[in-house]
Amino acid sequence: MGIIRSKHQKLILQCYPPGKGVEKKPNPLELSYLLYYALTRRVKLEKVIEFVKQKTIKDVRGRKSGNLQVTLLLVSALIEKCADNLNVFAMQVCAILQQILSLTELPLCKSLVSTYGVLCRKLDNGLFSGDKQFVDMFSSLTQEMISVGQAQLSIDSTNSREWRIFALLTSRHVFNCLGFNLSLSLKFVSLCVPLLARAVSNTYTKEMLLSRLQGNLNVEQETMRPLMRTITVKSTATTKKVDAGAEDESLNDDDLGEEAFTGLNTLFNTLSSSQISEGVRAIENFCFKEKTIETHWGTTFLQTCASFIPVQLRFVALTTLLNKLNNISDNTTSESNQFVELEHVARYVLALVSSDFNMIGLATSDVISQFLNLEKRLFLELSNIFDESQLVRLSSIYSRCICDLSSHIYYFDQTRDSVEEIVAHIDSTLEGASHENALQAKRFVLNLLETIYIILERLSKKANAIARHRGTLENLDLSLQLLTVAESYPSFTSSVSSRDVTQIQSKYLEVVLFYLKREVVLNNEQSADLQNEAPSPEGKLLTPNYNNYIENHDNIIEHIIHHAKNYYREPSFSLENEQKVAETLNTVLEITGVNFVRNFILSFDQWQLKDASSSLRARCKDTTAYLILLSSLAVLDQLYDTVLSTPLTDLSLRASIESDIKMRKSSGLWVSGSLEHEMSGKNGQKLSNKVTESSILDFFSTTELAQWIHSPSHLSMSRGVSRSETVKTTEPTDANGGDSSIDNYYLVAPHSADNGLGLGSANDISSIYSGLLNGHCHLNGNGHFSAETSHITHNSAGTNDTTLATNQNQNRSMMVPRVQDLRHTVNGDDNDDHFLFHGQGHEPTPRGVVQRQIHTKNINSLLNGLYSADDAKVIV
Repeated sequence: MGIIRSKHQKLILQCYPPGKGVEKKPNPLELSYLLYYALTRRVKLEKVIEFVKQKTIKDVRGRKSGNLQVTLLLVSALIEKCADNLNVFAMQVCAILQQILSLTELPLCKSLVSTYGVLCRKLDNGLFSGDKQFVDMFSSLTQEMISVGQAQLSIDSTNSREWRIFALLTSRHVFNCLGFNLSLSLKFVSLCVPLLARAVSNTYTKEMLLSRLQGNLNVEQETMRPLMRTITVKSTATTKKVDAGAEDESLNDDDLGEEAFTGLNTLFNTLSSSQISEGVRAIENFCFKEKTIETHWGTTFLQTCASFIPVQLRFVALTTLLNKLNNISDNTTSESNQFVELEHVARYVLALVSSDFNMIGLATSDVISQFLNLEKRLFLELSNIFDESQLVRLSSIYSRCICDLSSHIYYFDQTRDSVEEIVAHIDSTLEGASHENALQAKRFVLNLLETIYIILERLSKKANAIARHRGTLENLDLSLQLLTVAESYPSFTSSVSSRDVTQIQSKYLEVVLFYLKREVVLNNEQSADLQNEAPSPEGKLLTPNYNNYIENHDNIIEHIIHHAKNYYREPSFSLENEQKVAETLNTVLEITGVNFVRNFILSFDQWQLKDASSSLRARCKDTTAYLILLSSLAVLDQLYDTVLSTPLTDLSLRASIESDIKMRKSSGLWVSGSLEHEMSGKNGQKLSNKVTESSILDFFSTTELAQWIHSPSHLSMSRGVSRSETVKTTEPTDANGGDSSIDNYYLVAPHSADNGLGLGSANDISSIYSGLLNGHCHLNGNGHFSAETSHITHNSAGTNDTTLATNQNQNRSMMVPRVQDLRHTVNGDDNDDHFLFHGQGHEPTPRGVVQRQIHTKNINSLLNGLYSADDAKVIV
């Protein structure tokens, strides 16, 4: 008599074909009905999986491989069909897989890993966060699967590839679940990554890795693309072959490598930062411990794995290794010298920052600051632990990291920020240097200056390929203290020799000259283009009073001149560096034109020799000053040729300069090149200099540049207007036959070369204002003044006519005359409209801003210098 079974047991047993064959598959119709039955009610699903579990135990005892193959396919179908209720039977599935795994039969293990993969794809966060028993069982199952795959390599050498694939597939599948549980991630990343990495190292050469990396980043060369397409197709085919459980003879070592990369892609292509960090640490640690791994192969392998990471999380890989680098550096002592590992991690960090892929979200300034701190500690603290060759090697890696990161632009102001960050570290290093580490501080500073130079050099070679904001003069401000080291860093200076300081200053001047010629000049041109101005070889810095370089005495040009002048008092003064200082000043002159000249003139007497008893330093400074002044005339002639009616080099100042130079040469006070001439003049003999600050100002007051050089507090400029749009005067040509309007520069030049450059002093304006109010005009019924007037004062103006507002301040505003009104009055015009005040009458032409000083009290001279279409709006 047969055993009486329940319905779910009958349905399950009907899925198993009869016979003892090892290649069995479930009966399809019966399986479909069983799945429908299990899906209808949760309690039925629990009964079904529990009976399958009990049957599996019996079949394992009887080693019925055919039935176990059916069981694995049946369980896979249940997981797929009832995935929404997977938490009901997930533990039973793990138990079933563990029972079948215990047989360690290769055909069963092929099917088992496939079912395991289905389970991993369908699991969610619920079980991993709320069921510790399931987590333990799942973890145990996974570890056993990997262990069996590894152990069978030595037992069943014939099927070694198959067992390797089994372990690699298990690793790939478990990576889908790592994001659900941190402890699971920590355990299996460190366990699985070495398996995958070893499979890659056994298959891929360095050249093959580079090809794959280029394919991943889509930056391969044209000749590489056919190869990369072949690799991609091959990788897809290999994955399908491996998942299908192919026979041993159909698999090869290339398939193992492709499967390993598929698993690594699954590991790193995630949004879990912790999973990425663990993966990066595992790869670096494997490459460090595996002595057969060459450094270049390992770094390329890391780059390839990092290319799998989503672009917005790639910075996690860099910060992970950088944190480890900082920890190793902090823990390195004379008792625990960890140079080997420190250099290893540093090279892997360099591989990431030098790679071609982007890292969106990377805090570039913070990372550069970390590199600078690492290098600073290396020079100031670890230099006594490492030998010289180790110090040089590690310092070179840090410097290359800074250069590679700074030259890979992530945002427009990155170059400025990088340079300023480096300069800030130079400043803090020299400020905090002690007597014991002063020489190491000097080496560190020289290294940082060289780093700045390399960054600028790299960027200049690919200037057209990078969209960024270029450096400005203002970025140099903090660094100018390196010209006056003795004054700025007295403690450091007292701890080193003058030669050491000279080396720093020499390197600094080299960097500054490169910066001015490659950054600031191009920034000049770039800014002019961005402002939609007419193309100009000079750029915006030549605009008079650009960035208040004239009106504001505390500006960057003045700072450069000040520190350059004080350099001649430095104990480290040398003729070679002095020539670089002069070249720097000349370069700033060529870049900023009249802005530099104005600032330089104000300090010219501090550069100039007053007697013949001066030292070589003073004579060098005097020589430089005269050469710069002579260059200023030539530069102004070239840059402002459309403004000047007569070349400055043809006028009196040049003759005075040459006379003073001739006198100095004859007296042996002139310094030429690197030669120190003997002094033939008498000690203490005063020099009769024809060139003085006042004579220079007087000279420029007779030129068209007077309003910017002689009277900087009142400028006539058209800011932000292109040359073609600059307001032109309506007056005829000047006495020399030239057009006095300046239609091709960012300024409005005076009408003539006389002294009529403004509206006079406050007393002049008060007198004119008082005269207009108290005897020359009256307010008619239309709100206009006429020449017949009674006495009007500010106190009585509000009561003299009902058309005026009662507010006294409003009356004052309404009675302010314009230049046009004043001109008509002086010329005797009878037009009733010649005194239109603010808020009255018709709307005049658009208001301009013309503020000029004069050095005469003559009203006609005043007005001759003020012809403009803006007269109707300019207030007297």
